[in-house]
Amino acid sequence: MVRALLRHGADASRVNLAGESALMRAVLVTNGYERGVFEEMLSLLGASVGQRDYRGRTLLHHIAGLA
Repeated sequence: MVRALLRHGADASRVNLAGESALMRAVLVTNGYERGVFEEMLSLLGASVGQRDYRGRTLLHHIAGLA
């Protein structure tokens, strides 16, 4: 789905009302690693890794928050 959206012009750097990128939201789906899709998501949306949400948190902050 993500690949199709990007192919049709979706902006991978867009954020939601909290300033979260699609990749930040994707890490909340904790079975993504088990299903083998996180690596693909990272390759498709990796340009947003350094983005910060409106609270100043990066992707790594979001991942650590799940631990």
